[in-house]
Amino acid sequence: MYACLAHSDLDSPVDAVRTSLYGSVGVPLGAFRYDQDRVISYVRRLQDPIPITMNALKSLDLVKTPINRDGSCGYLLPLTEERLHTFVPDPEKTPQIGQELLLLLGSDSEIRVTVEGFVEEWIGAPDITVAVLARIPMADVARFRSAPSSYFLLTSENRPSPPPLVGSDPGLRATTQVVNRFGVLGDLVVIRAENGREVTLLRLNNGTFQRTSIEYSCRD
Repeated sequence: MYACLAHSDLDSPVDAVRTSLYGSVGVPLGAFRYDQDRVISYVRRLQDPIPITMNALKSLDLVKTPINRDGSCGYLLPLTEERLHTFVPDPEKTPQIGQELLLLLGSDSEIRVTVEGFVEEWIGAPDITVAVLARIPMADVARFRSAPSSYFLLTSENRPSPPPLVGSDPGLRATTQVVNRFGVLGDLVVIRAENGREVTLLRLNNGTFQRTSIEYSCRD
């Protein structure tokens, strides 16, 4: 389990790294409601050859956090294409601005969205988590706003593949909450504990729910 930086005071030293909802080819990614007409999805974990320090962070402009409180672990910074391409090893695999993706709202409901910008999530570690912001088209904004969940899946495929299973024990506890259902792809759940939270996709296999590769976890 990776830890993530909590939204604490900037002067509080926190040693943290994080894991995100990274997908393979054809496998969807997790996405969160960012505001009234955009979603945020964490798509790559890269490294910055010249890491941002805590002192430097204090002088930078932060972007707002998602209205879905589970949609970020660290401090969100605006990320330009120029800075993105200074990261290593493979920033070119990040979705491009203007690229169209498919947002799965749950059940059989879906919307075509467009990548309009990048965000980096700063957690005080060499790893940089790159997220995309994708905009909902005007014609679908009302449907997006009325969606009962703020937890979604995002994919570049018309028919995304079920994510691979990574373990037989989902680790469900009394604080587990199902936040969206995606049929054969699985169910997104939030697992809360005293030291943080985890959003993960579970998939039914041989009559039992098992963890998949889609996971986003934060630890205070």
